Amino acid sequence: MTTTLAGRDWLELTRPAAERVERLLAALTLEEKAGQLHLAGDLDADTSRAEIAAGRVGAGILSDGAHPDGTGRGSSLARTAAACQQVAREESRLGVPLLLGSDVVHGLRTTFPIPLGLASTWDPELVAACAASAAAEAGAEGLHLTFAPMVDLASEHRWGRIGETAGDEPLLASRMGAAAVAGFQRGGRFAAAAKHFCGYGLVQAERDHETLPVGPGALHNLHLRPFRAAHEAGVTAVMVGFHDVDGVPMHAHRSLVRDLLKDGWGFAGVVVSDWDGIGQLVHQGVAVDLRDAARQAILAGIDLDMASGAYRAHLPELVSSGAVDLALLDDAVRRVLRLKLRAGLLDPQGGSPPDPAAGAATPEATALARRVAASSTVLLKNSGVLPLHGNVGSVHLCGPFVEDAQALLGAWVPQPGQAGAGPTLADAAAERLGTGTLVVSDGRFSDLAVRRAETADLTVAVVGEHPSRSGEDRCLPTADLPVGQLELLQALAAVGKPVVVVVVTARPLDLRPVLRLADAVLLAWHPGGQAGPALADVLFGASAPTGRLPVNLPRMEPQGASGTFERTTGRRMGRSRDAKFGHYLNALGSPELSLGFGLTYTTFVHSGLELSRDVLPIRGGGAVRATVEVANTGARAGREVVQLYLRDLVADVVRPLLELCDWQAVELGPGESTKVTFRVTADAFAYWDRDLRRRVDPGEVELVVGPNAARGSSARLVIA
Repeated sequence: MTTTLAGRDWLELTRPAAERVERLLAALTLEEKAGQLHLAGDLDADTSRAEIAAGRVGAGILSDGAHPDGTGRGSSLARTAAACQQVAREESRLGVPLLLGSDVVHGLRTTFPIPLGLASTWDPELVAACAASAAAEAGAEGLHLTFAPMVDLASEHRWGRIGETAGDEPLLASRMGAAAVAGFQRGGRFAAAAKHFCGYGLVQAERDHETLPVGPGALHNLHLRPFRAAHEAGVTAVMVGFHDVDGVPMHAHRSLVRDLLKDGWGFAGVVVSDWDGIGQLVHQGVAVDLRDAARQAILAGIDLDMASGAYRAHLPELVSSGAVDLALLDDAVRRVLRLKLRAGLLDPQGGSPPDPAAGAATPEATALARRVAASSTVLLKNSGVLPLHGNVGSVHLCGPFVEDAQALLGAWVPQPGQAGAGPTLADAAAERLGTGTLVVSDGRFSDLAVRRAETADLTVAVVGEHPSRSGEDRCLPTADLPVGQLELLQALAAVGKPVVVVVVTARPLDLRPVLRLADAVLLAWHPGGQAGPALADVLFGASAPTGRLPVNLPRMEPQGASGTFERTTGRRMGRSRDAKFGHYLNALGSPELSLGFGLTYTTFVHSGLELSRDVLPIRGGGAVRATVEVANTGARAGREVVQLYLRDLVADVVRPLLELCDWQAVELGPGESTKVTFRVTADAFAYWDRDLRRRVDPGEVELVVGPNAARGSSARLVIA
């Protein structure tokens, strides 16, 4: 039976927003407050009706919460959201609408490249545009919150979730994460949740829910930086990770969550648990039972309990018995209600009703997806065969992905995005070549593929990972190509005709054999719904590949993702000839290709690094200008990403050998040149010392400017 509006005077719009939140908070019973902190998994109006009507559900996730290769409810998403909201508004005592979220990681109806691909653009504005487009589609479906961006720094290539990150470099991850937050929240009502606070990217392959032996220095100098950037960008939610930090699970880590994030940084948003993360405190062996887990989590500062049911089952009794202060419960509920207020859910209408038609993919979103997919493609090698021209002759298009558009979408793609997969690469290539000059084989039968390569003038082989190989609990023991693919490439190369290899993947693979045998190699990080047209644009020169590596490519296994944050040691370790220690006996330990590497269809030369001064003042706001000249020496216009790195030579703690400090992208026509200037202040050299004090040391430092982390001109100056 529908209730009346009696007792719902908190809905009056004449009251200030803050007062409406406080009046609603005061009207809630203890049980209803606990209900506001329960985020139900796989919410449904039919099976969850009684719980919603009783005020025992405050939020819900409209996805299965477990499978990165296809979440969500497809075309019924908006219908499910509307039905749940109707129960909450009309059948619960106070009529408080639900906060609804989902894993909108890299698009909803329009699927963009995976986050590692977005980071390859080195273009925060593009990342923000993709997030804003995804938020618009999600909001029209009745969603208010996405559990993204993932701003963890990835520690190794074999980890299944590295594709959800922006890599392992703190500055790149910080800027891309902040851009995603700004894009998701651009409309003012949709919310982002930065995850997984904090250090989760240090987990090892096969151990997604790992225990991390990491010290506070590494947390502050590395893993907290992207979260701080997301906080400063205004992120409205933060999700904690499944892992523990030096034995303390994040769902019970008071010093990091409540003391640092909330009280130290002043984060006023909602801290949400991961799926059943509070309940897992029992499995981790730090809580006796679910009641104890609820107590520890609320004390630590976790506001919203996803799926475990610990809060709604035990918080009322914990408060009544005095085990938990009522003020802590009220603070958590107040944060959730403020997020609902921001989403428009505390308006009399309970927010705008879902409008699936408005959430449909637009031509603008499709064009953006195509542009970003091309921009994220990284050219690793080119002997001159790319771009393909109209007189290329007959082309053999080969591989398991050439006629499968959905396999190029990537992990964490809701059903609406899967339905929106665009043309295949075979279709897009046929538009340019015509069916008479294009031969297609899927590579299942190597002898057939070789025969077709023999009759064609050139082969384009598309190999790599299916999305089922990436995501949560999708780790691999090596970073090799899937079984059989390298053998096929070797057979194709043995034909003696040019071979172009396109590698689609969600993790940095060991591509040394591919780089040796192919005439050109393109790397595409699961490019999304417009992968086919975008890859054809790059192959045939309509778009130039402008992507740059957001991580190192490995030379061997196991090899960590980090290269720019490799630290020096007490012995002369390194990659130079005079380094005495730290080498393999029979192999090089350096990465195959370094952070920031990427070719394009023209060439650039960097020259003449100059510093405006030799001394950089610690105080007073002074700066040094580092200037380098960049020239386009090729016959085609192009985009170059000029990168600035730094090194602190003597510090209170061991500092990185090289650290990304800034970058600028420039567009130059054939024969054009320009001067690129970076403004560097002493704060760029700030770090957290052994006493966890932020400091800048006087002394000699080094600046390096170049096209990637392995190449550049250096100059030294003194901080004083």
